[in-house]
Amino acid sequence: MIVYGESWVSITNEALSRIGSSQIDSLSGASIEVGFCNKLLPSAIRVIFGTHNWNCAKARTQLSPTTDIPTFGYDHYFQLPSNFSKVVEISSIDYKIEGDRILADDDIINMIYIFLPEDATEINPPILRSALVACLAYKLSTPLSGSNSLATQLYSEFSQMVTEAKTQNDALAKVIEDDVSENTEEIFGYTPLWINER
Repeated sequence: MIVYGESWVSITNEALSRIGSSQIDSLSGASIEVGFCNKLLPSAIRVIFGTHNWNCAKARTQLSPTTDIPTFGYDHYFQLPSNFSKVVEISSIDYKIEGDRILADDDIINMIYIFLPEDATEINPPILRSALVACLAYKLSTPLSGSNSLATQLYSEFSQMVTEAKTQNDALAKVIEDDVSENTEEIFGYTPLWINER
């Protein structure tokens, strides 16, 4: 379980200001605003980082089987990382995710995944951060402002920002991929399969 620390205070305050609520000094306070921020920030982060393969939130890991074995269907369980959001690429041909574990027959699993950031400074580009602010403001608007019209407006804003953030993210990923492909061709005279498969 991720504990969201003080690096997130500025994001929560931006979201609170969008709905006209009081600012907070810390996420460990006892105010109503702090309570709702602690409750809804993890949900907003899961929503935003579950929507796309964000460049800033990709991680690689190698998973080994756990000691317990599935009752049927697969040979092994693999424990997902505690900050796991979604799979980008995985070495297993046949697998399922159940709860916080992967079921597969493989002896080892290599995986690229999207992680849930533990520090707000990991969020880039800036529009992705703005989308998170708008998403959190949307979630906070009903319990703290009670305004349905404001909630509708904020939902529309964060949806548009996510779309724009995806466009920027994918454009940057394409530039990086093209550079890697070009440099690899110059050095090795061919483009590796993993570039073509993306």
